[in-house]
Amino acid sequence: MKSAYAIALLIFASALSIPSYAAEMPLIFDNMAGNALDSFSGTNSIYHLSAPAVTWLLIDRGVDYQVQDYFRTHNSMDAYFYPVGLTGGLGPASLGLYLYLHGKNSGDMKTAGAGCAVLQSGITVFLYTSVLKAVTGRPHPDNDYSDIREQSKQFNFGFGEKGIFWGWPSGHTTATVAAVSSLIAYYPEKTWLKAAGAAMVIY
Repeated sequence: MKSAYAIALLIFASALSIPSYAAEMPLIFDNMAGNALDSFSGTNSIYHLSAPAVTWLLIDRGVDYQVQDYFRTHNSMDAYFYPVGLTGGLGPASLGLYLYLHGKNSGDMKTAGAGCAVLQSGITVFLYTSVLKAVTGRPHPDNDYSDIREQSKQFNFGFGEKGIFWGWPSGHTTATVAAVSSLIAYYPEKTWLKAAGAAMVIY
């Protein structure tokens, strides 16, 4: 995981020197640095700033604990949600790569651009969530923990206390939201995409 993180950092840094070619077939890292910065500016900054507040509210009201406890006591439902491990992990990256290669091979700049948007958002969100996880050190849900209600309130602030794989925020969720959001922004006229994207995020 550490090596993947280092590779992603190098790719992100290299994007700073890659020019944008608006009139030609887009490249995966075209204007990536600018796009990443835009995702943290303007009204987007409100979403980022509200995340800790919403998280605190969910924990304080016991919602976080109740959700974990529900699935702990209904483990027969695990099979229905097992695919999330794939759709939230490999799904966005695979979709972005497919769109890009399909668009490039068919000469469809719009589709290739959509693939770039998904891939760039995936790299950005991976770096972002990795930093947040490393700094907040939130433990993953552990059904064997003696007091899961108390565990749901835990954070271990510092750096690298709990690594960058487990913790807050959910990498699967943020990757899915990033992919869906980038596609909806890229194809605002497609109502079906908004409905399908919302369903995927909820799932």
